[in-house]
Amino acid sequence: MNHPDLLLPDAGSLLLLIELGQLALLPLIGRQLVLVDLVRMDLMRRSPKLADPVLGWLKAQGTRVRVDATPSGEMLRRLWTYEPEYWPSDSGLTAIAEWLANAALEADIELLVLTDTPRLHEVAGLRGPNADINVIGIGGLLELAEARGLVPSAATILGGHMLRRRRTSRRRC
Repeated sequence: MNHPDLLLPDAGSLLLLIELGQLALLPLIGRQLVLVDLVRMDLMRRSPKLADPVLGWLKAQGTRVRVDATPSGEMLRRLWTYEPEYWPSDSGLTAIAEWLANAALEADIELLVLTDTPRLHEVAGLRGPNADINVIGIGGLLELAEARGLVPSAATILGGHMLRRRRTSRRRC
């Protein structure tokens, strides 16, 4: 994995990166960050205190960050008219899976999905032969950053955080 065209993080990864003080690694790893609509909403729902600095940082990145709408995001926004408190527990992951189903099938896109959620590793593994997808967790991202000389030690940054070390790759044939 050299320098992927798109980096697609989930809400949990963004929140952990802000806690670890490592959010600035994202533009050093991927050319452009994609934030699906429900991941943005999930950030605000999970931790408004941490979401504000994350969203502020993302906004400051300008055109390096784009927010993409998904069908489930549109449906949830309509549903909130009637049930404003409703929030499906895996909505951000569903939106990422929808986004992957559409955008990742485009040719000539190298994509890095940042998540520690096993379900998204499975979804990425199901993509077609034209997909060029890597899925790593925070531990993998920090190890990649260490290998590139961007951080001194992934283990030191992680400290006591227990994260799965899982990586899934799907390469174009």
